[in-house]
Amino acid sequence: MIGVLWMACAVDYGVQGPGDTPDLPPTLPPTVPIVEEPVSIDASTRGTGFWIGFMENIRLGTNGEPVFDVSAYADAPGTLTVSLPNTGYTDTVTVSPGWNDVALPASVLYAEGSDVVGRWGVRVESDVEVDLVAHHRRVFFSESSLVLPDGELGTRYRIQALAPPPDD
Repeated sequence: MIGVLWMACAVDYGVQGPGDTPDLPPTLPPTVPIVEEPVSIDASTRGTGFWIGFMENIRLGTNGEPVFDVSAYADAPGTLTVSLPNTGYTDTVTVSPGWNDVALPASVLYAEGSDVVGRWGVRVESDVEVDLVAHHRRVFFSESSLVLPDGELGTRYRIQALAPPPDD
């Protein structure tokens, strides 16, 4: 699960035919504000600065060690710097036109457990504009996500989550 690069669990309601209505969860309680925001038509996935945050998807003991990497698509040659500011790790690689795969350190790059805050952000900077995809590879469950550049992040975020059941 990748944040700033977000990933969320989805609920499968099955295949619906014309006119079928899925069993959707009840509406959100009135304490959860829903804000409609316009989307800029000039949004871009290309940039030179990116933040990535990986999240736990399946516990380590049941799904093997995670492998993290990024793929950057560049139109021109340049350099890409990947850093983990909390640890001091930095690696600079040369990118060529086309897709370039860059491995991240062989380590767990996320906080483990629920309600845990960690400083595991990954910073990617490039001297040429790139499209960036982050990968979290596991034996039984892997994921990838397109990463938005700094200029597209904004300051307001919305998460997808199931509301907790009411106290009985």
